[in-house]
Amino acid sequence: MRKDFDRRDVPPWLERPARRRTAPSGTTSVERIDPDDGSCGVFRDTIILIRLSYPIDPLSLSNESVRVETPDGTVPGRVALSPDGAVLLWRAHSLLEPRCIHVVLAEGLRDTRGEAVDRRTSRFMTSDLTLGDLAF
Repeated sequence: MRKDFDRRDVPPWLERPARRRTAPSGTTSVERIDPDDGSCGVFRDTIILIRLSYPIDPLSLSNESVRVETPDGTVPGRVALSPDGAVLLWRAHSLLEPRCIHVVLAEGLRDTRGEAVDRRTSRFMTSDLTLGDLAF
């Protein structure tokens, strides 16, 4: 049976206006890093998302331009670019260290116009859990 569409069924994040795909005059910047700066209790298997104000040049993307560091050094991981070029996804090769502060660094990136993207950092603390540890 088909259910009629009801605006109350629309999640709030879908009601936001679409992001602009053209950069205003000025530099391209990192709009958001997920998990948010200062987050605590982040799952050890989380994927880090970095949203940009304008698509980046894929050639500027490397494991050095987007990385995660702890007091023990750089966390091995890999970074991928969304099809629209405006979202970076970083994932660790193994689980993140539990109860540890992690620093996300995005630097040395260039947008598709060839302009430098502003450097950005964000910190979060992991929990002891992974998403799979939760019972759904």
